[in-house]
Amino acid sequence: MGKVVFYGAISLDGYLADDNDNLQWLFDTDLAGISTYKDFEEKVAAVVMG
Repeated sequence: MGKVVFYGAISLDGYLADDNDNLQWLFDTDLAGISTYKDFEEKVAAVVMG
C-alpha cells in the first residue's frame, strides 16, 4: 500500500476559511510567484480533491 500525504492550504489552527467563512487570507498570501503544488503533483501517483 502506498503512502498517503495531505497537502492543504490551511492555517496553523487547522482551518481553511476564517470565522466569516472567507478565504481571502489565502488569496492575500504572498508567495513571490513561487508555488510548490506543481512540484508536489509530480511526486504523487494520485490526487484526491474535494
